[in-house]
Amino acid sequence: PRRPLGKSRPSQRGLAALNGPFFTLTDPDAIDPAVSGAKGAALAHMKQAGLPIPDAFIVPTEAFRVAVENLPKQALNALKNGHSDAAHIVTDRLRDGDLFNPWIDAMGQAYSALGSRAVSARSSSTAEDLAEASFAGQYETVLNVVDLNKLVDSIGRVWASHFSPHAQAYRKRHRVPEEGSAMAVVVQRQITSRASGVLFTRDPQSGAKR
Repeated sequence: PRRPLGKSRPSQRGLAALNGPFFTLTDPDAIDPAVSGAKGAALAHMKQAGLPIPDAFIVPTEAFRVAVENLPKQALNALKNGHSDAAHIVTDRLRDGDLFNPWIDAMGQAYSALGSRAVSARSSSTAEDLAEASFAGQYETVLNVVDLNKLVDSIGRVWASHFSPHAQAYRKRHRVPEEGSAMAVVVQRQITSRASGVLFTRDPQSGAKR
């Protein structure tokens, strides 16, 4: 049986303990922002409501937490104290393909199941789309990912963007605690669209329903 994610940490250190815990948008657990981040949970809600959302799988927040646990502690501490050199160390480590070795077969199957060569790796933080802070443009999203190696690197890029100086400054400015915030990644089939737009279901300034 699959261990619930986002509620407890694995007893072993390392990504191998998670055994490839990917979720599709139709998985009941995917609607939990603690598991899928805000964007992933919203997409899962819409998919499960029958809206035509392109297929995707979610690399959950628990995977991010485990990856961060395996970062050099000195680099993490330096990063929290604002030392720019530490950001490069953290970014390089999170983009290290070896982190994903225990998952690579499961990720390849999830990627193939989307039925599309081109996918997007989309940030989905637990600290975004808040009533007081949208976090628009703060985190990385990678488009036109066309093979598994690039997908692994893209997920690492999205994870690393959680620690970017501007994202940290934004969280600090809006008083969003660093403790507890985590990054999921939505890996979504990329479509060729004829038009795009933004739909507001509330007044973007007052928050009032219309």
